[in-house]
Amino acid sequence: MVRGEDSAERQLQTLEVVAKQRTVETNGTEADTRSYSEQFYELSNGPKELFWVEGATHVALYDIPEYVNQAVPKLTAFFGKIL
Repeated sequence: MVRGEDSAERQLQTLEVVAKQRTVETNGTEADTRSYSEQFYELSNGPKELFWVEGATHVALYDIPEYVNQAVPKLTAFFGKIL
């Protein structure tokens, strides 16, 4: 594991590359990771969309049909436009 300045520099380099990519942030309103998603969305420069699934946690979006079924049409539409 890389620590200290080397680690921070690598993370910034990675973020610079990722921030230019197309992204659709699909998140649950109850996700512990919500603030990270919001920060990443703000830093992204490529085509981007932010979509919230009401009541879902981060993990609930993996396999709970009630939440997955809300996310799939949004993902399909986004990738249908940009691919």
